[in-house]
Amino acid sequence: MASSIDFHTKQLLTPTCVPPGYVVSLWPLIRAGHGSQLLTAYNTFAAALEPILPPNCELYPPSALHVTIATLSSFTNGTTVNEHMLAAVLDRAKQDPEWPSVSQLAITVQEPTLSEGFVGFFFNHATHVASIRDCLKRAAVGTSLDIKCPGIVHSTFLRFIDSTAVPNDFRIQFEHLAAQMKPTTVTCPTIDLIRESMPYMHMSLPARRHLVHQVPVAPVAPVVPEVPVAPEVLNVNFSECVDTPVAQVTRAPSAHTTTQYADAGETKETTTTTTTTTTNNNSCTLSTDEQNYQTLWAAARNINMDTMTKTDQEKMLALTVDIANRLWQPRVLAGDKYKLAWSLLRLDEQKSLEAQIFDLKIGMQQLQRMFSDWLFDENNWTDFGQYGKSVSDALVDDQFATSREPILTLFRHVRANESFAVMNSVQKFSTRVYSEIAGNPGPIQMSTVEGEQVYQFVPALMEGKGGAVTFTFKECSADVQHIVREAASLVNNGFKPCGPVFDGGVWGVGNAETSNQVSYNYYLVARGTVVQQRFHAAVAESVAMVDGVEFLPAAHKKDKRLVGKAKEYNREGVTMPSYRALRDTVRCSIICQDHSSLVAAHAALLAVFTGKITKDRREEPSCRDVLQVVEFEGFFCEVQFHFSATLPLKVFSHAAYTVRRPEDVDLNVFKTLFDFPFTHMETETRDKVSCKLHF
Repeated sequence: MASSIDFHTKQLLTPTCVPPGYVVSLWPLIRAGHGSQLLTAYNTFAAALEPILPPNCELYPPSALHVTIATLSSFTNGTTVNEHMLAAVLDRAKQDPEWPSVSQLAITVQEPTLSEGFVGFFFNHATHVASIRDCLKRAAVGTSLDIKCPGIVHSTFLRFIDSTAVPNDFRIQFEHLAAQMKPTTVTCPTIDLIRESMPYMHMSLPARRHLVHQVPVAPVAPVVPEVPVAPEVLNVNFSECVDTPVAQVTRAPSAHTTTQYADAGETKETTTTTTTTTTNNNSCTLSTDEQNYQTLWAAARNINMDTMTKTDQEKMLALTVDIANRLWQPRVLAGDKYKLAWSLLRLDEQKSLEAQIFDLKIGMQQLQRMFSDWLFDENNWTDFGQYGKSVSDALVDDQFATSREPILTLFRHVRANESFAVMNSVQKFSTRVYSEIAGNPGPIQMSTVEGEQVYQFVPALMEGKGGAVTFTFKECSADVQHIVREAASLVNNGFKPCGPVFDGGVWGVGNAETSNQVSYNYYLVARGTVVQQRFHAAVAESVAMVDGVEFLPAAHKKDKRLVGKAKEYNREGVTMPSYRALRDTVRCSIICQDHSSLVAAHAALLAVFTGKITKDRREEPSCRDVLQVVEFEGFFCEVQFHFSATLPLKVFSHAAYTVRRPEDVDLNVFKTLFDFPFTHMETETRDKVSCKLHF
């Protein structure tokens, strides 16, 4: 009677490839740590087994040995899936709090067996695999994936291609050989997403040709600094502390020390906290440094709760949960400049926002991978002679629009979803913080004159020309030459209007006369450079007598941002040079403690300066500020009024705003999101592509 052949097994015996599947896998095991020992053991076993194999089975080559953690898309489906989406699911799973806290997976390949389904397995001893499978399942919620996870940890090495019964004499000989194979342990530091282009992982090596994405096993964990521990913390009696209601573990008000703002919108603060725990018969004051909760946490985890009553166990659990919450640290945006902002949020707000920022990070990683694929697709390269192969044309030219569209589609998705979610949450939390500011928003003087066009002065020579159009230094008027020379003198003598970074506009001003090139862009930067220090001093003096405010200077707006804004104004119909509409190249901030101090500071400013445009955005959830354009020495500058309570939260919006700000007309706008090569592509590598958003 003819046997029923498994179609996908039969595929192994032919050169035909089925549509690819995608598996999260440890493959190939022979390339794992100590994999050479497994290779030797398997080759010895296979050499002894092969002479006695029935004709209806196929013995796997060593390179096909693997452990499937999860199948994200089976090759049996014959459907096409988005690899970037699959990679994002693996990234999301890696961020799951239940991801194992180990640096690598240890897989012990044990004695071979024959299953009832006539397929030979190694049954592997591997802790943590079940946890990773659970993380993957949770990460796939909300996607179209139907993740399949095996119920065991195994490695297939023998497959029967039909349903013919296995001879008993083969089973006996198999069991004899299997007993001689000793267990071998291999270690895997990474979890890989593999493109299964041949059934049952029978792809040829090297494995990197089939690798879609990879994450390290080691989890992303909050780092708690080691600090000196006060004796009173070490002596906490937890058997007494369990009688303390969690509500009685109180946190004293934080004492904030504000230091100088590095730029408008950035703060640095230090916080000290005193916490007292009251027990039935005594009280213990914890260290003034909140990090001493780390010691409490370690001690709580080492308590033997089996000796406690059920009531005390519940109290102990509540206490440890409270300690764990106090020890919570963000795993994204965890730098010093974000610490104050995190401290302003409640615990539920912190965790919610952290999850949304993770989603944005994963979305940007997905976008970066797709963009990198596009950059290194030779179909998008143009020969630029001495500059080699370039993607400059493909970034913007219409003939490449079709190839750009999938990337722009993903960009629009990230902008409309992950980025929007972050900004929406920050607005919601800012509204809550804003509602707690002392006083009420009083009226301020509105200096905006409806219909008046407030534009920077444009020299007659440059009128109607683009901002980057250059003129010889000598053909410029005496006034223009004087301003450029004065700015160049400041720059060449060490003044850095944009701060300690290279800026193309500042460089152009410093070299305008020697290069014999002046543009309106350079002229505008020169005017800002000349007035910046005097303007800052004048604003600081104008509000010096107002209580509850702090003056903060800001850097000159950088060249890349000037170019981007000029393009936006050009599309809005501003007459060339559209740079004329830039009224905030020189700016500073006034930080106010409450509503009354903001009203007083704004009035004090307009008592000295001529106001031109007032934007009162205090009731706008995304802003909570006032922007005031004033005239100073014939040049328009901007003063921003912020609340000290809400300003720190704006650092959370920066990454999301950076994603939402660029238009989606072409890929040239990605220069604000990524650093990437665009010439000599034939010699460049993908690792030169990096995201400018530092999560």
